[in-house]
Amino acid sequence: MKRCHFSFCLFFIFYLCSGPGHSAEAPYKPQLNDFAYAINLETAGDKPIYHLTLPEQVYRGVYHSSLADVRVFNARGEMVPIVFRAPAPQQKMVQTRQAVAFFPLEGDSVEANGLLNIQIQTDGSLIALRSQQDKSATPIQSWLVDLSQIDGSIQSLVLEFDMHRNTRAELALSHSQDLHEWTPLLQTSLVDLEHGSHQLRQNSINLPNLQAGHYLKLDLLTPRSALQINEIHAIKHHVQAPGELLRGESQARLSDEQTLEFDLGGPFRVSQIRLRSESENTLLAATLFSRPTPSADWREHGFAAFYRLRVDDTLVEDEGLAVRLSADRYWQARLAADTTLPDRLPTVEFYWQADELFFLAQGEGPWRLAFGNRRVSSQRPHDRALAAQINHELPNATTRRAKVGRLETLRGADALTEEHRKPWLSWSLWALLIAGASLAGWMAWRLTRKMQIERL
Repeated sequence: MKRCHFSFCLFFIFYLCSGPGHSAEAPYKPQLNDFAYAINLETAGDKPIYHLTLPEQVYRGVYHSSLADVRVFNARGEMVPIVFRAPAPQQKMVQTRQAVAFFPLEGDSVEANGLLNIQIQTDGSLIALRSQQDKSATPIQSWLVDLSQIDGSIQSLVLEFDMHRNTRAELALSHSQDLHEWTPLLQTSLVDLEHGSHQLRQNSINLPNLQAGHYLKLDLLTPRSALQINEIHAIKHHVQAPGELLRGESQARLSDEQTLEFDLGGPFRVSQIRLRSESENTLLAATLFSRPTPSADWREHGFAAFYRLRVDDTLVEDEGLAVRLSADRYWQARLAADTTLPDRLPTVEFYWQADELFFLAQGEGPWRLAFGNRRVSSQRPHDRALAAQINHELPNATTRRAKVGRLETLRGADALTEEHRKPWLSWSLWALLIAGASLAGWMAWRLTRKMQIERL
């Protein structure tokens, strides 16, 4: 009987020590109020699937760079199936370059008003052009460009030229289809600058998708530049747009004399980045690096010269460095040895692409987009059945775009920091474990002693 009583006590102590506090935890199922923030989604109509472009607040409010802590809840607080669709990857530009015929016009800007003797073939190309003006007049200030033999639209012209260094040649472009009626097109500048060991040469002219069959006339507006055009090439290129590019900014900080660091504020999918100075006549040559976390290794993206120069009355700026799509939050610019920083640190300007989110309208609305939760796993949620329907089965008519509403704070920053369990619960469990072990040892010692006495 005593042995049965002793066995029961041991079983009871084991149950207390291995009870709910020490059992395997059930998989975590996040609730709406576990998240840092929520955005109301406004939906119209009665569609089975809705989609939206994730707003900037989501990228600034998530804990996981993979967007794993993003969910959609219905009116009853139930999670609904979701699927992410990343922006299309950037495609390499397919570019063709074709030399075009051009003819210098002596004297001032020449209109097609009988001063020119032009021979045109049946296909529209120019084979001869002779000015009837006195060739001993002023230097060449106009050129006639024949684009009649270019198929399709032309995105830009590339000019090979000579002119005075550290100056700017301003051109006025006009176009015509018959060499009689001319329409102003645009004004642009050619630049040839030197600054220290760096050289900047701007020799391309972007055109607004000019169609074939046109003729161009280039009029020089700054004769003092002494521009001499040697070659002209027409550029045609085709780019598959990766989606709308959004603009963001971040303030750089100086980590040492030649290193700038900056935090974008979230895992934005960056495709282009630049250092923009508020001061004029600045030139920053730097190699850019990035990393996803402060403890990760830096990854190199490339070298670029970021400039903001005043040439006469024109401000010339760079277009930034195109980088392979990266969701890294932390960036670094290592300046070249001969680069001098302006008094005011530059601003980091970046262009990024937002993910698309699809969700199944299960239950009743309104639906809420919740994000920012440290407790969820780092694996992004992905409903395979919904993805299959979106990719293969459902026509576009069955989906509709949801409108992003107002932002609401739920747990706020507490949902993004490490959760500390209640200390009294942990201490209570440890005290119970120690007390149980002590009780079991004491009972075993007492029973052993009593059995020894009985034998005597």
